[in-house]
Amino acid sequence: MGSLSLGDSHIMKKHVIIFWVSVFMFFTGFGQSGGTDTRDIVKRITLINKFESEYVGFAGSASKQYKNYKRLLETATEKELQALLSHKNAAVRVYVFMALQKKNPTLAKKASKKLLNDKEIIRTLQGCIGGVTTVRELVATIVLNQD
Repeated sequence: MGSLSLGDSHIMKKHVIIFWVSVFMFFTGFGQSGGTDTRDIVKRITLINKFESEYVGFAGSASKQYKNYKRLLETATEKELQALLSHKNAAVRVYVFMALQKKNPTLAKKASKKLLNDKEIIRTLQGCIGGVTTVRELVATIVLNQD
């Protein structure tokens, strides 16, 4: 009594491994689809409510907002992107335009005609320079600098 047999030790190791894998999945969100849903990504972009470059701040840290754009690019369908071009949030419209430009340049060109008339003000952070501009100015810059 009190001593473990070889079989019990093997079972214990399996339980320890399962425990640590579960802890990893819990803390990293691995395997959860809730974080990659297009609606969730749009909510995150809306909450930050700013157009940011890939790296921001004096230290050049990776931008959470730009990561949201990358997730949007991976997750959203062309149909979803087209619908989101009319979203009430300016940052969403700009990032949606960028995603559409990557996925379907022909549709993006059509969308740019509407967005080039969009005078809504949007805050920006590009590198360590913060500012404000309009959606149309930002879209015009994106169009001019496209690959």
